[in-house]
Amino acid sequence: MMRMTGTMQMGGWYRRALTVTVRMAIGLTSIALLAPQVPAALADAVLAPAPVVEQASLPDGFAMVAETSTLRLHANFTDSRLVVEDRRSGKMWASNPFEQLGPQKASQEDALFLLSATNAKRQMTNLLTWNTEKPKISAVNIPGGFRATYDIDKFKMRFTIEYVIREEKASDGRAVPFLEVTVPDKGIEEYGDCKLVTSPTCFKMVTLEILPLFGAARAGQKGYVMVPDGAGAIVEFKPEYPQYRQRYSAQIFGPDAAANLFTVGGSGGRGGNSVTRPTMPIWGLKQEDGAYAGIVTQGEFQANVNAYLAGYIMNANRGSAEFIFRRQASIPRRRSVFVNKIEEDRLPGDRQVRYVLLTGDDANYAGMGRAFRDYLMLVKGLKPLPAEPPRPLLDLFMGITRRTSFREDFVPMTTFDQALTIIGEFINKGVKDFDVHLIGWADDGYRGR
Repeated sequence: MMRMTGTMQMGGWYRRALTVTVRMAIGLTSIALLAPQVPAALADAVLAPAPVVEQASLPDGFAMVAETSTLRLHANFTDSRLVVEDRRSGKMWASNPFEQLGPQKASQEDALFLLSATNAKRQMTNLLTWNTEKPKISAVNIPGGFRATYDIDKFKMRFTIEYVIREEKASDGRAVPFLEVTVPDKGIEEYGDCKLVTSPTCFKMVTLEILPLFGAARAGQKGYVMVPDGAGAIVEFKPEYPQYRQRYSAQIFGPDAAANLFTVGGSGGRGGNSVTRPTMPIWGLKQEDGAYAGIVTQGEFQANVNAYLAGYIMNANRGSAEFIFRRQASIPRRRSVFVNKIEEDRLPGDRQVRYVLLTGDDANYAGMGRAFRDYLMLVKGLKPLPAEPPRPLLDLFMGITRRTSFREDFVPMTTFDQALTIIGEFINKGVKDFDVHLIGWADDGYRGR
């Protein structure tokens, strides 16, 4: 049985695909849900406490504010920087690099967040310059961590962020330790004068990117960043890199259809390039012998996942979540004339991210999938799938157009005859029940219309 999917427009790219059978597979979710459970015979090994590594040294100004059986949270209340120490391995996960990343210090190396705001006209956004417009910070202890209040005089706004370490138990008894970062809605104040559109003191929050450098890997370190692009794409760190002009930025579950009604090629992110609509509120980062899975647990329907390779602004590989507080869209005024407009009212609700820290055999792509599965089962009440063999999914890339100096040439990658041959080989090898996804099968291939 065959069906044709509709045309999907993301990030200015048009794509068509033909799916054989009607079953749809989401790779990382499948990995997360079908990852093998721990056999009963290994239960004692799982439940046995992990060896605890002695506390490592920290820069001056840090003090421990919370502790669990697997984690320690250290904070500097002067600037609210934090370090999460994994007691199982001794690895330190810092909000900001301890040392300068390059010959010249980048303006964002000390940033705890990246904030964009708009004025009374609500037509454009301004990004907070962290090195010249640092907020006034006050911090207090709360159970499990601390709460920091940031007052930005230039933007006439203040807000609070809570940093807490927690620990849950998976169904097989494994400890699931994580850092939980919350932006309470009630803690946001915009106190500028917005009565007149010409008011110079009117500012409204548009986006807030949380801990943009948490766990950042320096250039030269081994690892990768995982982004929720389709099945969950891995982007490996490069030992040599150019000065990138774009980042990965995509809105979780895709941009709002109403807000992007008149926008051509909108990706939902700010200054990024989206490839496939993310279907999961997750990203991850692997750094040498450790990894973490970032899961957006509140506000995920109005949030972007961002990923940066070394060479974009600074020499560090990193990923983060960016919350949208006001949506924006291009509104037509007359033929071929569009005006950008930003919502007047802030989208309500708390925003929250958890960083599940992974070590040992879990510090990889599969461990990120298990962390997401644990979250779905523990928090969302998802039930395990029945024991049955997974259904294979075969993606075949058919063709694409290549831009040259004067025209576009079509480059065939897999012909229909070749696709039939490949399918026949799978059948001859005993694979009888599987799905085949033909990508870029229509006129002009992957970028065809």
